[in-house]
Amino acid sequence: MKAIILAVVFLGSILLALGAEECTYASECGPARCCHANRAVPLAQAPICDGVACALYCRPGLDLTCGSHIGCYKSECIVSNNNKYCTDASDCVPRQCCHATEAVNKAFGLDCSKEAGCTAVCEPGTLDCGNAFITCIDNECTVLPQGASAPAK
Repeated sequence: MKAIILAVVFLGSILLALGAEECTYASECGPARCCHANRAVPLAQAPICDGVACALYCRPGLDLTCGSHIGCYKSECIVSNNNKYCTDASDCVPRQCCHATEAVNKAFGLDCSKEAGCTAVCEPGTLDCGNAFITCIDNECTVLPQGASAPAK
């Protein structure tokens, strides 16, 4: 009986440790290697790349050096060439925490809970104060000015 309890406690510890490597926001993920990474990992597993010089070429496919993006999708760190892909407006969130002018897929959204705070100024051309809204047009997260209508599907 004692061995079974220890085994359950041990397995529980492993599951907790595995859970600690999951992500909620893209900012909790980093590249799996310093140069031309095509995979993302939790920050605790990402290498420290300060001062590493990478060759200036683009590998075919996913390459963080050449425009791919790190995201967090279903609690896993991912790399994608399109951080704006959507099928519905609910897939999209603001790209910036304050005075947002662009939208991205929620897998690439920021953790704005750590922001120091935004100004209360309603900046024109932003999502501030209902000046604009986020929608999904042609499978791309888009910001439109208030009063504009998204094209019919």
